[in-house]
This record gives sequence, C-alpha cells and structure tokens, in this order.
Amino acid sequence: MRKLSLILLVIIPLSGFAKKYIPEKDVFMNFFNSHTYVVMQDNPFSEYNTAVKAAVEKHWTLTKFTIIKPEEFETLRKDPNNSFIVLTRDLHENDKMPAVYDFINIMIGKNVNKIDNMPYIFSFPLKYTKEDNEEYAPYLDMIILFAQKHLERVKQNPDKLLRADMFRIYNKQVKQIKNTTLYVNEDCLSNQLKPENRFKQYYKHPFVYCTDKDIKAASEKDNATFLFKVGPETTKFKSQVFKFVLDNKGNMYYYSKHVYNNTKKPDGFLISDIKKINK
Repeated sequence: MRKLSLILLVIIPLSGFAKKYIPEKDVFMNFFNSHTYVVMQDNPFSEYNTAVKAAVEKHWTLTKFTIIKPEEFETLRKDPNNSFIVLTRDLHENDKMPAVYDFINIMIGKNVNKIDNMPYIFSFPLKYTKEDNEEYAPYLDMIILFAQKHLERVKQNPDKLLRADMFRIYNKQVKQIKNTTLYVNEDCLSNQLKPENRFKQYYKHPFVYCTDKDIKAASEKDNATFLFKVGPETTKFKSQVFKFVLDNKGNMYYYSKHVYNNTKKPDGFLISDIKKINK
C-alpha cells in the first residue's frame, strides 16, 4: 500500500493507495498535450530545487513547462490540462515496519480532494526519508533524462508498455553495460562487495570507483554508466532496496529491488546483482 504526500513545510496526511497503479491510456496520452509545472520545495537551500530546475531547463522537451512555488501547486493541481514534476513522500505499508521514501513523480491534474487520488505516469525513488541528506541530487540530471526517454518510449506502444512495473523491460539492455565505463560509488554497494578488490572479482568490464562529488563531472563523459541505489541506510528498517544502472543519455540498463535483510540481503547492490550485470 502506498500513501503520497507533497513535501512542503509540513507533511500532508493522505489516504491510502492500495495497489500498484497502472495509468489509464487516455490519461497517459493526454499528458503530452499538458502544461507541466515543476514544483519547488519550500526550502531555499534545497539541493533538489537547484538540481531539478537545472535538469528540466537543460533537457525537458516533451511539454511546455513552468517552475512554480509549492503553494501554487494546490491552485493548479485540479486542472486535467496540467501536469506536475513533484517531490512526494511515499509510504509503502506492505513493509512490516512501514518505510517512507522520497519519490520524484510526474502527476496529472485532477479535481480530487486528496493528492494521492491524482493519477501519475512516472515515479522514481530518490531516498529513504529518514536519511537526512540529498545525496541523490547529482543523479537528477540522469533521472530527468530517463523520465523523458521512458515516456516517449511508452507513448509509441502504450498497449504493451503501460503496466505497473514498467522498469523491468530495461533489463533486456543489461548486456550493453559492458560497452561503457561503469562508475561505482561504493555507497551503492552492499557489505558483500565493499571489501577491497571484492567488486572486481565479480565485474570484469571497465569500471572506476567514484564519490558523489565525482558524479556530475563523470556524467559529462561519453559511454558512462552509473549505479544508483535507494535503501534504508543507517536506519536498517525492513524495507525495499531499489537498484538501478543508468547512463547520462537517458537510458536504463538494469533495475531490481529486494527486501532489506542485514545478513542475507543487506542494503545496496548484492553480489547477485553484479553477476547479472556482468554479461
């Protein structure tokens, strides 16, 4: 189960989202005729604001767009001719200890009382909420590029590609990773892979270790791919760990998730993930 709340000065409580959401075809197709509003957080020091604004202004071509303040969202969100790129706080209640994540969503306006009754056509996890950081910020450029390319792809074949778990289709591209340089932020790796030289025991193609600070510069290079992970980190709640391999041109090569377990399935990419991408 999933509950959504817009991240403003306070968290707005919302009713439950009870099942995986599949956008209706007409709602999805109408998005391409909408005006997209990019909703800022009400925090002048937010790295999210800076990064998402720069990414949209650099890359977004699907629709006309306007950057807005969070208080403008409530006025605009009931119009079905509007769409929104917005940061939400999502509660997955199927976890034994409910885990809350920050997601970037693309939502469609609808005249409903509650935000979580608005349809959305794209949703991507950025972090586990209890971690007080915005370490995802350097990846937002890639995520916005991916969102745009993903929506264009689904538009070409909505009858086949409109489904609840749309990202798994990209695992068919996993073999292409070997033709790139994989940038490995050790924060994305589980303890299974952190001992010195352990990663290269399982991954035989070109890679370099990097830090969050290196991501922006590396994303300007040709044939670069990146690990990206969202998990419980230091809180160690039993919750989902999301894992992606993205490049700097809007492509996804790998997507997987697992339920965190400190011993068998710790936070981060597992040995089993690296074996899958080492093709």
